[in-house]
Amino acid sequence: MKFRILIQHALLSISIIGSLFISAFPKISAAAAQFSKSPSEASHIQLASMTPEEKVGQLFLISFNGADTSSASAIFDLISNYHIGGVVLDRDNDNFQDQERIPEDCWNLIRNLQLIEFDTSNLPDDETASAGGQTPQYVPLLVGLSQEGDRSEFSELISGLSPIPSQMSLGATWDPSLAEQVGSQVGRELSS
Repeated sequence: MKFRILIQHALLSISIIGSLFISAFPKISAAAAQFSKSPSEASHIQLASMTPEEKVGQLFLISFNGADTSSASAIFDLISNYHIGGVVLDRDNDNFQDQERIPEDCWNLIRNLQLIEFDTSNLPDDETASAGGQTPQYVPLLVGLSQEGDRSEFSELISGLSPIPSQMSLGATWDPSLAEQVGSQVGRELSS
């Protein structure tokens, strides 16, 4: 309950301070208006303003080869033109190339992918502007990867994270609190 009150207070403070600066930027003003709505209402408003192409694109999670995010890459095209919902990163697809720098490379790759989505959603292209079309909606990419621990062949990040027991060994303890602790640790590390 206290956390919810703190969040509401923070959002109120942000909206008051932000309104002083936002009025000069119409796109930001429209987004700021959604802060006063519940997450469910805001998502329905955003969904209603999406084109059919954007709605269909959100259904797709794409895997891709390499770590190239330049404008010439296929993943750039899929994010900017087809508005895909997310990506699945995989070591077998060479998304992580330098085994010594996997966490940093992963972070940079995800940052670059999210920037593509942000930049192409917030800047209308000449065709859209001249045709009177609408600017694409910004929806952050969902990023997925497998992290099973114990240097499993199915774990994507094989270095740079705390070693964790395998899922089999956690299950063998019959102690849900251990699984929760391990899951929390993995979540914190992947989040950072």
